[in-house]
Amino acid sequence: MEAVADLPGWKEQLARNPRNRERMLRQDATTFIDTMKCWAWSFFPKEDCPIPDMLPSDLRALKMPVMILRSGPLGLPSST
Repeated sequence: MEAVADLPGWKEQLARNPRNRERMLRQDATTFIDTMKCWAWSFFPKEDCPIPDMLPSDLRALKMPVMILRSGPLGLPSST
């Protein structure tokens, strides 16, 4: 969790309240990952929707090359 807390996006947020950094460091890494996956899926409400608020038909309508970068395996997160 130390490496996550040191990531630029998290580091800035945690610097605002050092107690939050302590809370993050005490978290179970697997639980944290599962929570982040669930939050991410709130932006991807449909399995065939690769990015928020864009349907596959919206992407097909684009007339320029598009690259979508996503990390991790595809599929729904495990429920815990």
